[in-house]
Amino acid sequence: MVGNSLNKSYVTITKLWHHPIIQILVTNEGIGLRMDIEDFKKALKVELGSRSLDAAIDKIIEGIKEEASKVV
Repeated sequence: MVGNSLNKSYVTITKLWHHPIIQILVTNEGIGLRMDIEDFKKALKVELGSRSLDAAIDKIIEGIKEEASKVV
């Protein structure tokens, strides 16, 4: 095996929306982000407001990615 094996998991509670938990998994292959589907639905309701569905989803994804930057 060459190099160090990286496999770390982090949990963060975002200040966005209703403060859902976001799980971040960092491996040698990439970064994975996970949010419970019920939390995603609650965040989607908040973000929809006057936005289109696509814009609301993009905003949620942006917020999740911001949380990932805390561990990278």
